[in-house]
Amino acid sequence: MGDAYEKKDKQTLLAIKKDIDQLPDSKQKKYYQLQIELVLNVYLTKADDIPDELKNDLKKFVFQDNNWNENSLQLFRETIRVYDIDELTFLVNAILVKYQQPAELPIKTQEILGGICINFLDKCYEHNTPELIKQPLQYISKLSNASELLLVKILKNYYQAVFNKNADEVKDIGGLLEKAGWKDFVSVLPHLSN
Repeated sequence: MGDAYEKKDKQTLLAIKKDIDQLPDSKQKKYYQLQIELVLNVYLTKADDIPDELKNDLKKFVFQDNNWNENSLQLFRETIRVYDIDELTFLVNAILVKYQQPAELPIKTQEILGGICINFLDKCYEHNTPELIKQPLQYISKLSNASELLLVKILKNYYQAVFNKNADEVKDIGGLLEKAGWKDFVSVLPHLSN
């Protein structure tokens, strides 16, 4: 779903939706249906507003366990765009306080937490709230240097350059990612003009 979205490939997304609809009824199927609806009807169309019912349904999935665990963190990371900036700031701060020593956590959990921070930085850029970026940037620096976290660390530097309005560094990092085959991914990142 993520790859098809990055490529703006609506036909593949529609095929994925059809496959999801064929799955047996389950909590996971319902979540996938909500996710594909979000991608097709909001992200792909660049809609300004996510319907309230869709927001509420996605939030219910995140908080169904009433606990931050790897599953709820992953769901939160995937649905971060449904939260307004105030809600998001509160939730991200609560998560970062709970997991204060990220380098001691399993790599998968560090990847998820790093992804939450990157998605939060993107939301801060979108809402022009640079005063909120310090904590997630510092948190990413505390992640281990495992190869699985390389992209998160690179994106931390990218967003730091964006917020510092360093167009040359943004261009350099974006160019490096494009050379590595991530052109579609780079196209959805914020850019600065020289």
